[in-house]
Amino acid sequence: HSQHSWLYSMLNAHSKKPQAAKYKVVMSVIIFANLLFFTLSTIPEYHERYRKFFYFEEGLCSTIFLIDYITRLCVITQCHRYADPTWGRINWALSTNAIIDLVSFLPFYAELLIGKQTLPNLTFLRILRVFRILKTYFFSEAMGVAYRVLYFNKEILIVAFGICIVLMFFTSVVLYYLHPPKDTVSDGSDFDSLPNTMYL
Repeated sequence: HSQHSWLYSMLNAHSKKPQAAKYKVVMSVIIFANLLFFTLSTIPEYHERYRKFFYFEEGLCSTIFLIDYITRLCVITQCHRYADPTWGRINWALSTNAIIDLVSFLPFYAELLIGKQTLPNLTFLRILRVFRILKTYFFSEAMGVAYRVLYFNKEILIVAFGICIVLMFFTSVVLYYLHPPKDTVSDGSDFDSLPNTMYL
């Protein structure tokens, strides 16, 4: 790994170098702050009062994410998996992590380039902002822990899930046959069938 540059080591999600750890924390703080401001911007009184600030903050964060994406695209060929200068970058751009990186800044620049007046139905692009949380170091660590828990305890979890299904079915059968008369409950359709009772 001696051929890897300092910049590649910093951006590599699996790197244990000090600069990589610091970069993950800084980017996570930026993302959480961005999501916080995005949440606050949906409050009508805040949106009207701080409209310019929210727009500036969104533009700043989107620019940071864009620079991050371009930089990753430039140094990704240092990874043996994406070593080819052309196809390596194309393959990386089509990977899950790269797509998440792309949608982290796409909404802002799509609205900026296309214009809200030209295409008013860009709500689906704003929804993509939520995917920024997938870029955070804390989320990736949490997903790693969750995967290990599921992997090493899959047999226990499968048994527990099976017990829950059996208990739910047993309880539904009891409620189906012992439910109160329809004229004594507001909605007797809740007990008309086993599926309805199970849903209840």
